[in-house]
Amino acid sequence: MALPAGMTTFTVTFGVAGVLGIEEPLGMNVTATASTSAIWAASGQPFLRKPQTASAPVGQSGSMTLINPDQTGFINSLGQQVRNWTIAFEVEYVDAAGKSISKASKNLAYLTTMGTPIDLDLTIPVSTSAGVVVNIPATGFVLPPGGQNGQALGLVNGQLGWITVTGGGTTPAPSNQVGSALVGSALAA
Repeated sequence: MALPAGMTTFTVTFGVAGVLGIEEPLGMNVTATASTSAIWAASGQPFLRKPQTASAPVGQSGSMTLINPDQTGFINSLGQQVRNWTIAFEVEYVDAAGKSISKASKNLAYLTTMGTPIDLDLTIPVSTSAGVVVNIPATGFVLPPGGQNGQALGLVNGQLGWITVTGGGTTPAPSNQVGSALVGSALAA
């Protein structure tokens, strides 16, 4: 099925998995489920909450393409905008015989500024101000300004915190910040 014009997607990658301590590669079965259903307003086309699956064969990586939750254009049945839903991932690790070895869960909070692809293996859990734990990329990124004192939330050198985003250069980071960034450039610690 072709997606409606203007709708964007992102890619999630995962694997290669193995057993710690020995050379035994594992495969991965990954199921992704959006936290909500939504309607693409321009066409009235519903997009229902249904688990999507992808696999990584033993010793290989895998990927899946999902609808970007960080875009305007979705509404609920009441006509209210729906945006920035989370995506729950269930990961099952299997051996060469297909036997389940272990399972893990992640709840991805994806924003367009994180880029694509997102490596699911490299996401880390963080708590939101509402106390919900979501996963974000463990590599550097900056979310749009608008948070604490108009600052952006970002991850720099493994530290999550507020970042001052400026248009004309970087400013020294106060002690409660993890860094600063120049709009349109890479993070500077």
